[in-house]
Amino acid sequence: MKTGNRMQSERTHNNECDHLTGLCSREAFYLQVSDILEKDPDTQYDMVVADVENFIVVNERFGIKNGDKVLCYLADKYQRLLNGEGICTRMHGDVFAMLIRHGDGSWKERILWQFGENENEMEFRNLVIKYGIYEHVDRRIVPSGMCDRAVLALNRIKKMYGKNVAMYDDSLRATLLREQQILDTMERALKERQFQVYYQAKYDINTENIIGAEALVRWIHPEMGFMSPGEFIPLFEKNGFIVKVDYYVWEEACKILRKWKEENRTMIPISVNVSRVDFELPGLVERITHLADQYEIERKYLHLEITESVYTDEPQQIIQKNSNDRKNILGFIISLSKWLNLSTIAEGVETKEQIEKLKSFGCDYVQGYYYAKPVPYEEFEQLLGKKTESKASVDVIAKEEEILKICSGEKYSILIVDDNEMNRELLKSMLEEYYTVHEVCNGQEAMDYLLEHPWKDFPDSSVW
Repeated sequence: MKTGNRMQSERTHNNECDHLTGLCSREAFYLQVSDILEKDPDTQYDMVVADVENFIVVNERFGIKNGDKVLCYLADKYQRLLNGEGICTRMHGDVFAMLIRHGDGSWKERILWQFGENENEMEFRNLVIKYGIYEHVDRRIVPSGMCDRAVLALNRIKKMYGKNVAMYDDSLRATLLREQQILDTMERALKERQFQVYYQAKYDINTENIIGAEALVRWIHPEMGFMSPGEFIPLFEKNGFIVKVDYYVWEEACKILRKWKEENRTMIPISVNVSRVDFELPGLVERITHLADQYEIERKYLHLEITESVYTDEPQQIIQKNSNDRKNILGFIISLSKWLNLSTIAEGVETKEQIEKLKSFGCDYVQGYYYAKPVPYEEFEQLLGKKTESKASVDVIAKEEEILKICSGEKYSILIVDDNEMNRELLKSMLEEYYTVHEVCNGQEAMDYLLEHPWKDFPDSSVW
């Protein structure tokens, strides 16, 4: 039978110790941090929070028991790496926190390790640890607040490929506070119509007549003023509010098209953005067609633009190529579009040099600040009066209808060459409605295929 003192001792141990890893508990860690900082006021310390990204995969693939073994391995690893220069706790789940003497900062080379650095860890080499660091902790802040700051830094790089360490600073705190203000006021902003739809004209690159427009959302905040979409759109895509904002823009564009129709004005197509979240929810087609039917507009005048977020979390990674690569890719895309009998429009055009280069590639239409910036509808109407030519907009619609007729006829063959199976499947899903799709993995297989099959399979000897 346990005595009262022994039971009290066990309760104290359970409160001070993490039952799984043997590290000190979170509460005990906070007490130790306060004690260390109080007794060593002249030494600078850093707070580090480590999080294994997608740790749930370990539990699902290897079982919870093996997942627990990984956590114990981590706890032992960090204890050994600290080597008496700091303390460590498991805050919860797969999240660890460490208080470390700053010294010359060289501790980072030792502590910020990743799985797969030795043979024992190779089984988990695909697991990635993200680190958030709050350097030179402010002793006026409670230990939990120090951890919170490191966590804020860490959260900024979650799901970001190739970026595993983030530092906290006051600018990050200011950014996070502003983001929270945006999230706190978004619902009211939509009700009060603080979101304004601006229109940016699209031009025929040869005649320089307006042939269409893109509807773009802007936020005129009563306190923060004019807000760039780059500031609030990514937040809305993360929390799902973008669905409401997108629908709002779609409806505003439909209202304008309806207005032109009632006034017997020259009709030009308006394109609207469709984000990844729109695709993830059921009923996307029904929502868009419902709006077109509600406002009694022909669907060919409402164009859909697929935003970069649909196919990547990091749009900038797509364009981080050298100048020659970008030119080669641009020329290829325009050539491929012409072979498919599709029109091409280049966005973000800002200089005369870009215009001339696009003309040399055979680009059809352009959009960008070189011609016109996004403006409120009233200003866009004035622009329409000067630069719209009815034939130009009719030509755009006619070409689209011609493409539809071609696509509904006899199928041509197309050969996809890509060593990535996912890419081939994606392209196949996009093209198989209109083409007989053939797939190979590399250039050699492509050559072998072409030698074995008659050229009549590929009209005009065009193979991509």
